[in-house]
Amino acid sequence: MKSVVLIFAVVVVTVATPALHVHPAWAQSRLTEKEIHDLGARYPFFVVVPATDKKPLRFIYADAAQHLHALTFRDGRSRPDWETPSLGSPVTALRLMDDRTGETVLLVATLAGRILVYDLDDYKLRYEHLQDRFTNITCLVGANVDQDPQPELVFISDRILYVYDGSTRLLEWKTVQPYDATEILVANVDDDPQPEIILNSGKILDARFREVEVEAKNRRTFGRRIRLVDLNGDGYPEIVGETTGFPLTVFDIRKREEIW
Repeated sequence: MKSVVLIFAVVVVTVATPALHVHPAWAQSRLTEKEIHDLGARYPFFVVVPATDKKPLRFIYADAAQHLHALTFRDGRSRPDWETPSLGSPVTALRLMDDRTGETVLLVATLAGRILVYDLDDYKLRYEHLQDRFTNITCLVGANVDQDPQPELVFISDRILYVYDGSTRLLEWKTVQPYDATEILVANVDDDPQPEIILNSGKILDARFREVEVEAKNRRTFGRRIRLVDLNGDGYPEIVGETTGFPLTVFDIRKREEIW
């Protein structure tokens, strides 16, 4: 138990920070973990973009006025680099996604149902929406859930889980069963070869068979914000979540129960 507590001390900053996608290269900014945490507390949705030949390290975040901003960091100093007009509704997802060519793009979703993909070199809008329109989107992630080379867009709208091809922008499949969630993770968390879709509302779906594999007991959730961390070193991650009633919870996927 002591070892678990010690590991918690390591992961607590990562989990408690409201950032949805922080690239490990944030360390290049020479900012401390506290400064990263403070930034996340002020702006719940932000990403850290590693330095490239064209741009230094950047923070891109959504503010309360429904704008996106980009700050460049060089030699410990930040400079404004980009700002969008109002997106019309609050941001519900802000992610980095690698497209089929391996190029990283910025993926954004809003509560009013907009999906936008921006180029990270010049911030031009590559495209908005898919082949369909949505009245709302509560969470979204770009990840490969099948065997093709391009990632899929996985999101929830009107309590339906959708999976769209990230290249053609066509619907691959959607659920009939309703699901609620405000955060999605995609990862292979068991012994089979296909990834799972993890909803912070307390359900884990098999991405191939599209059915619930694991569900938290007593209608509990995994937490408002969740991360996958292998706490006991057995090669299988646990779900570490931040909740309103208790700072951190841990769900053991293999045991199918909350252990902390």
